[in-house]
Amino acid sequence: MALSPVESRLHSALADYLQVAHQGGAASMQAAWAERLKTSMHVLDALESECAPQLDPRLRHFLESKSYRKAHDLPIVTGK
Repeated sequence: MALSPVESRLHSALADYLQVAHQGGAASMQAAWAERLKTSMHVLDALESECAPQLDPRLRHFLESKSYRKAHDLPIVTGK
């Protein structure tokens, strides 16, 4: 099943967030890591606001509650 452009953008933003979050921040890189994490979360918040009317209710719920792993793994986002 092909992803819609909105789903594709969301999946990409969620994957980016999860990658940044997983990397953590070594003490010497903490400020840069925190900034990347904030930027990633800002992108997700913007996408959520922009796309809210078009989103599946489960996906919208996960995004609103910042359950980004659950949102990323939903079949409607992964295309599976």
